[in-house]
Formats: sequence, structure tokens, C-alpha cells
Amino acid sequence: MPTQILLHETAAFSDMSIPNVREERTSTGGSFFPIPHFCVNNLSTDGKGSIIQFVDIATNVPHGESTNPRSIGIEFVNAPIEAFDENRRPVFNLTESTRGIYLKTKLSGLSKLFIPLEFSTEPLGGYYELAVRKDRLLNFDALKVLAGPTGKKVVEIHGENLLIKFAKSSKFENLATLVSEMVGKKLVRGVDDLTTESFWKPLVRVDGKLFYIFEHGWEERREGRHFFFDLLDPGVLTHLLAGGHVDGGLQGLYLYLKFVKKVPIEAILQLMITFLTSSRTAAEVGKIRLTSKMLSNREGTKPPPTPIHKLFGDVLELDEPLIGAVANP
Repeated sequence: MPTQILLHETAAFSDMSIPNVREERTSTGGSFFPIPHFCVNNLSTDGKGSIIQFVDIATNVPHGESTNPRSIGIEFVNAPIEAFDENRRPVFNLTESTRGIYLKTKLSGLSKLFIPLEFSTEPLGGYYELAVRKDRLLNFDALKVLAGPTGKKVVEIHGENLLIKFAKSSKFENLATLVSEMVGKKLVRGVDDLTTESFWKPLVRVDGKLFYIFEHGWEERREGRHFFFDLLDPGVLTHLLAGGHVDGGLQGLYLYLKFVKKVPIEAILQLMITFLTSSRTAAEVGKIRLTSKMLSNREGTKPPPTPIHKLFGDVLELDEPLIGAVANP
């Protein structure tokens, strides 16, 4: 049985499908199928979700490097960062997209992030308001022209601040449902309660403060790869934290706020926007110092004989009093 859940993003906006799976060859003459266990696809035209399961959860598929032998891989259709072609032209045109909000963040490694959303011009069906500074919304020009059949605008301008009138993300909730069902049905050995903070590996506490890691949680050295979390411990990880790509950070933060902090759906995305775009705190500027907990090399994965230390700067300090005020108004 798997003991971990690893969160991914597809780096595209098109749905994944079983008929489109293609076998790929390796440089050594072998082959593999580049698939996860699940994918949370886009909503259908009638607003319903689409979760695809490609293989049994006990199947080892190549989705997450060191975590493959024990993790369930969940892809989430989204392009969190812009990609460019050989002529340096943008592939996804995120500054012109109306699929969500493209934010200028305070992270150095991920200074721009795209959060997928659905928009409406009516307060029906679970839509809610989101506030963001104008200078932080990179696709403002695209969103400001969105209007519904009644002519109402989605974005209101209040000086340097913007109010997105009616937004939500059913895809994030579909992901939450999938994760909750797997844990509830005891399909992830060792993970029995999503409200337990220790299961959420991107979260660390340093000097009494809570931080969410938005960068790789490892460092390569001559003796192997040092991980600054327990790579073998049951729990929920992001590919950003455990692997070589930069995906899954948004999804992990959303689920943590939902399950551990019990933030209402209508407030989770606003908190995410606040934490990503506010001024850097003193602790974020000073960085946090972590000690490696696992060493992975040809001999296996085990605690390092000589741990190393690393300063992490791309972290979000999560204001727990603010979270508590939102979760329990």
C-alpha cells in the first residue's frame, strides 16, 4: 500500500486522458508510461468535475522521482508558471488568460504564479469575492473586460486595490474530495487523519512560527541528496518540495488550510493571495535554517551520518492569528 500522496500540476491547460497515454523509450532501451495515478481535469461545460484514474494505487508509476515506490501521484490541470518556445515567446500567454489570476508574488524563485479560477457575475453557486492589489494582478487587463450577460464586470477598481466580484475554484475542491476519499477509505497506509499537521511535509515550525516551504526541500551533495524532511514518513508532499519540478505548491497550501486549519472554502483562496502577495515578513527576509533529515544515494535512503544545514528563503510565514480569525470569525 502507498504511504504518501504527491501533488503535481500538469504545466498545461488541457485535460489528461487515457487514450492519449503514450509509451516512451528511455536512453537505455527500456520504456515507461508517463502517467500519474490520478488527474483532476478541467470542469465540463455543465460545471461538473472530471477526475481520471489511470492505474491502481498500488502500481509504481514514474511520477515523483524518489517517492515513486510509495506515493500516489495526483496531477492537477494547471500551468502555474509561464513557458516559452525556442524564440522566447510565451506558450500559455498567462498575462492574457481569463482562466484564473496570474499573481506577482514575493517569492524569488516563483515570482509569478497562476491560480486557476472560475468567474461569474452573479453571487450564486458558491462564488465569492477576492481582493488583490492592482500591481500584483498580472492579467488585470484581461480580467477587467470580463462581463456577464447582464453587463456586470467581474473586477471592480478601488484605487490601487481590486475586488474580483464572483470567483471560485471547483477544481481545488475536487482535489480535496479525492484526497479526503482516499484517506477516509484507508487507502494511504499511515495517513489516517488529514487534520494532523505532521502529515503535511511542506509545513515546518521554526522558533514558534509556522512556515510553508515554496522551494525544493533538498540539496545535492557529493555523498548524495540531502532532504530536509523525512522522505520516508507517511504524509502529503508536493513535487516542488520533493522533486525536480516546481509544481504542487498551490495545491498543498490549499489543502492544508482546508483540512488542518479548517478555513471555509470562500476564504481559502483569499488567504493564499494574501500570503503570496503581502510584504515579506522579518522572518521571511531573514530566511529559516533547517537541518537535513534524510540522505538518499545508491545505498538507499536513511538518516545522514553528517547532517547539513540550509537557509530557506522561499517560504511563506503563515499568520496563525489571521488564519484563526478567518476560520472562526
